[in-house]
This record gives sequence, structure tokens and C-alpha cells, in this order.
Amino acid sequence: MTLTIAWSALLAAGALGALMAVSLKQAAGFTDPLWTTVSLGTAAALILLLGVSLQVLPAGTVFSAWSGVAAVLAVAAGALVMGERLDSERAFWIGLIVLGVLGLRYDGLL
Repeated sequence: MTLTIAWSALLAAGALGALMAVSLKQAAGFTDPLWTTVSLGTAAALILLLGVSLQVLPAGTVFSAWSGVAAVLAVAAGALVMGERLDSERAFWIGLIVLGVLGLRYDGLL
């Protein structure tokens, strides 16, 4: 497997992590069957993608980058879909997470 495939799987897992966060919120404590099903299915899919990434990338990189991507996308989804607050201060901190993920990707070692 190539590095590009591993990082693509990792980014897809991050997107699924954000979807899982949104669907868990919508599941309302697992009382909504549709959103509960989406949450559980998304969790299974993202774990499979993380497994693909771990075949090539170090575990620390995978889990750091995955959680960063998922967090950034979850904040974006919260702001765009659920009307959550996204002011300049929060955007600054989210930007630092993005820089951290980019640093992991392009540090010359991976």
C-alpha cells in the first residue's frame, strides 16, 4: 500500500469521525433509531479505515491526525448545520489543529 492511500484512508476516517460526532448528537442518547444506526455504522467504517492507515503509518500519527481531522470537521459541521458558535478565537485554535495535522503529514519522515 502506498503512503497516498494510507493518508487518503486516514482523511476519510476523519470525515467519518465528524459524521459520527454529528450523528451521535442527533441520536439523542441512542433514542433515535435512524441516527443510532448511522452512528454505529459510521464508527465501524472509520475503524476499518484506521486499520488500513495503520498498515503504513505509525499509530501515534494515525490517531493524532485522525482526531484532528475529525475535530476540525466536527466544528465546521456544528457551525454550518447545527448553528454552533464559531468565532475568531475558536477559528484560531482550530487553525492550529489544521497546522498540526499538516505538520504530521509533511514533516519529511512520512
